[in-house]
Amino acid sequence: MTFESAKTKLKKIAKGKYHMIGYELNEYVTGMIKVECSLYIDKHKIHTGPTWASAFASLLCEINDDCVDINEQPKGDKR
Repeated sequence: MTFESAKTKLKKIAKGKYHMIGYELNEYVTGMIKVECSLYIDKHKIHTGPTWASAFASLLCEINDDCVDINEQPKGDKR
């Protein structure tokens, strides 16, 4: 997904609300490259990921309230 197509998709999802899109690329002296795509819609959390697909999946999960937090421990789990 290109930046422009992600921008268009976010605008459609935001339905007129304030929204923000960001793309950050960090290139380290070791040659490692880190990419972070970020999405925000007013009244929601900021959602980031290494790809647009992962950032949109996280955002839509919150908006549609059908998320499963893979980091959440079951009740009674003392890990």
